[in-house]
Amino acid sequence: MMSRDEVKQIRWAERTIRSGRVVPAGEGMPAIGLEAEFTTVVDGEAQKPEDVFGSPRHVVRGPLVHRTGRSYHLPTGGALYFDTGVMEIATPMIEIARGCGARGTRSLWESLGFLRNELDAWEERTSRSVRLVGFSAH
Repeated sequence: MMSRDEVKQIRWAERTIRSGRVVPAGEGMPAIGLEAEFTTVVDGEAQKPEDVFGSPRHVVRGPLVHRTGRSYHLPTGGALYFDTGVMEIATPMIEIARGCGARGTRSLWESLGFLRNELDAWEERTSRSVRLVGFSAH
């Protein structure tokens, strides 16, 4: 039996190597996630995305994997959902390490580019116009 002052050694099989650091298996790594919120302007008028599209499934042409609540995974790894009258894009969790801010920003930018392409296709199908007006990113 170990005394209170002894520290149990972790076996190599129970460790994970991340970003050059050894971390005990099962111990979480610090991570960040970014989110951007957009007002949806359709045909020149601000409108709730759920009133116009109903669901993110009606914006994105391809199949979407459902997450929790009303959010869906995007092919970029991020997520798209409608929340209290705005459209939101969120990045996946990104491990906090050197360059994580740039990776998070890049991930958000790629998801926004993907969404814009899908909205362009929606405009073509419906002969309507849609703009996203960003008002929050955190």
